[in-house]
Amino acid sequence: MEEFAPYNFTVLSYPCNQFSMQEPGANSEILNGIKHVRPGGGYEPNFTMFEKGDVNGATAQDVWKFLTDTCKSPNPSVGVKNNLYWNNIHVDDVRWTFSDRFIVDADGVPYIRIYDPSDPYEPGGLRDDLEQYFRDGYIDL
Repeated sequence: MEEFAPYNFTVLSYPCNQFSMQEPGANSEILNGIKHVRPGGGYEPNFTMFEKGDVNGATAQDVWKFLTDTCKSPNPSVGVKNNLYWNNIHVDDVRWTFSDRFIVDADGVPYIRIYDPSDPYEPGGLRDDLEQYFRDGYIDL
């Protein structure tokens, strides 16, 4: 986020418990979990965190319904693990909140959906996609 801050870039975080029950805490507990457990060490996010909610299924938050309806999955197979917690799995569902990423412009228009399961905790190709987004005329690097 710091690297692209001069371009009015920000990260939006939506905690979710639909993936191996990795976010079981109440909204009031999530920030303490980040600060003291994972990643811990007093870490405090410098980005906006929204309330915990679902990203898939009938109870998905509206923002996720919009994103998955607008940006079809770049991975057309439904091969998902059995440790996911929603029904009626669909090909365009978010596969994992650390590996599915969306770049959305300042007006709320989705630019691209990225799916990279190779290293879900490292942004990896996301940097390249952001640089391409800026080069495509949205913002000049």
